[in-house]
Amino acid sequence: MENELQALNNAASSVGLVVFPKMQEDKRKTVQMYFATYNGRSISPVLPYDSLNVFLLGCIKTYELHQKTLATVKQGIESAFNDYANGKEVDFKKIIGAALETILPLIKK
Repeated sequence: MENELQALNNAASSVGLVVFPKMQEDKRKTVQMYFATYNGRSISPVLPYDSLNVFLLGCIKTYELHQKTLATVKQGIESAFNDYANGKEVDFKKIIGAALETILPLIKK
């Protein structure tokens, strides 16, 4: 059980999550269950090791995709400012609009 918890926490820590074992009062149950938290709030259902591992892999992939999208937007904005600094004509409204269209879906609740 301790190895499973350590493995889950190793994966979870890469995206700022912490995994805890679910305390079970029924001693007949042999499958240990876990849940993931972010800033002290549970963000996953209570799941066995294999299922929570898949859940965490999905969280990691989503985080990586968001980071890549944000890096692309940042690069586009920096490029536009460099072009402007070098005397090129830049349509900042269009660039900011495209950036917001990309970012807003990521941060909407």
